[in-house]
Amino acid sequence: MSTAVVISVNYGPLLLIFSVILVSKLLRSVLTQLSSWALRHVVPLPACLGRTRSELAHLKREIAAVSIADDFAVHSRLKRQQITKETELSMIEGEYRNTILKKQALVEALATILLVILLLELLPIMVVIYWRSVPVVVLPEHTMWPLGGVVRFPTQTAGGVGSPIWALCSRQGLRALATLLSKK
Repeated sequence: MSTAVVISVNYGPLLLIFSVILVSKLLRSVLTQLSSWALRHVVPLPACLGRTRSELAHLKREIAAVSIADDFAVHSRLKRQQITKETELSMIEGEYRNTILKKQALVEALATILLVILLLELLPIMVVIYWRSVPVVVLPEHTMWPLGGVVRFPTQTAGGVGSPIWALCSRQGLRALATLLSKK
């Protein structure tokens, strides 16, 4: 007569930890998008940007009015002025973009720091709550016979494996696996 071994695993703590990490990543991406939108609407455009654009538009109208065949010198002078204004405009827009990007990077860094602090505060609390109440794995009661009380600590569930023993065994197992793989 054979007895079937039933192993039940409680995924509650893992799901909670992964859901907190997922929510924090989603929150960070939302904060990033929100900061990008807010900075584009809050940081004012440089005053010289509008003036340079209007001067450039005026120069383009003047160039269109002057015939290159009739007055080549005037057309060439206006074209050089247009190129100078376009260069100036691209420099101003580049400085404005850099300002926005620097402020956005600062906001993203602050959001990341806040989320890391939140995770560092919440994860230990959640782990402690589940560590005390929920076994990681529940085995048949007689499987851990001589060490059952030690293995199930602190959950007090018959046949349960508590978080401290699970972490210790996982750490030792991973260390042995790493040693085995590094020898190859």
